[in-house]
Amino acid sequence: MPEPAATIRGLRKRFGRTEALRGVDLVLHAGEVHALAGHNGAGKSTLLGVVAGVHRADAGEIRLAGRPFRPRSPADARRSGVATIHQELSLAPSLSVTDNLLLGEREPFFGWLAAGRRRARAAAMLRRLDLTIDPDAPVESLPLAERQLVEIARAIGQGAKVIIMDEPTSALPAQDVERLLVLVEELTKKGAAVLYVTHRLEEITRLATRVSVLRDGALVLQGEAGAVGRAELLREILGREDDPQDQPARKGPADDEAPLLAL
Repeated sequence: MPEPAATIRGLRKRFGRTEALRGVDLVLHAGEVHALAGHNGAGKSTLLGVVAGVHRADAGEIRLAGRPFRPRSPADARRSGVATIHQELSLAPSLSVTDNLLLGEREPFFGWLAAGRRRARAAAMLRRLDLTIDPDAPVESLPLAERQLVEIARAIGQGAKVIIMDEPTSALPAQDVERLLVLVEELTKKGAAVLYVTHRLEEITRLATRVSVLRDGALVLQGEAGAVGRAELLREILGREDDPQDQPARKGPADDEAPLLAL
């Protein structure tokens, strides 16, 4: 049996007197979406920050494909194959799609030859995810949804095997949400492991193979997404009974795009 794409064991992190993470265990598998839910302040951002190299854990370990992973910075995490798609994108708006996709890469040629090679490479990165975005377009001319797609294409092009997505649909208009969800499904078909943070229960139903819930820095629920009922999920997120309907989640189209949980 292949090693999990990422294994997190006993992760702990304090900020002063606040214990933000309390022995968190999490396993991410290639080709799956692992949804992470929790109320604001539950510890989600801290967990993402540790995996992405923003914070250093006080205790615990992370392994990527069985190998120890101790990122010292976000750049270190990216070099190791972990990419984070934040709500605030890291693209350079004034540069073209091509320049953003290949930002930081060295080109051995100069002038028109280099430009042609770079454009062809960028176009191939977009085609890999079936994206029809113009490689020459300035990023600032693209709608938010397409900017997100460019950032995801860059992550895959840089060899990311683990992709962390932090509330990726929270700022998108309803008509663009479906396009992003389809791309997430495509990423898993290509073998990526996706840690997907969301407040939208219908996105968990649609995308996730597994789901975990954080509350007060600790995991209070882990399981197969299809076996976790809506009421149980809400109860663990909120820490109280909230919904009398408890029906197991089933993968399929969402009934609507509005958040079922607004925090």
